[in-house]
Amino acid sequence: MELAIQRSADNRRTAERCKNGHIRTMNNTFYEQHLGYLVRRCKDCMKNRRQLRMPSAERVRTSIATLHEGATLSSGTSHVQQAMRNFIRANPKLGTRLRMRLIRLLLGRL
Repeated sequence: MELAIQRSADNRRTAERCKNGHIRTMNNTFYEQHLGYLVRRCKDCMKNRRQLRMPSAERVRTSIATLHEGATLSSGTSHVQQAMRNFIRANPKLGTRLRMRLIRLLLGRL
């Protein structure tokens, strides 16, 4: 059993491709500490995961529409909240305009 585990670990350690099929090179691989182990990460996979966490244009439109109707980001579900935060971080100018519009909207109600 230990021999099989060791063989499996050796295969992963010397793999030329990541689990999603991207070629491992020094340019698209980085190392990080995870649970006490040094782990290889594929930059292409990280980039793809980050894009999946970004909201679609339709989700952004509906979220902005609900904000204009008086709802807050915290009133949505957690994945919508996180997606909108990611969108605002990725688009700081639009995030600033959105915040200013919300402040004007809230001040107009008082």
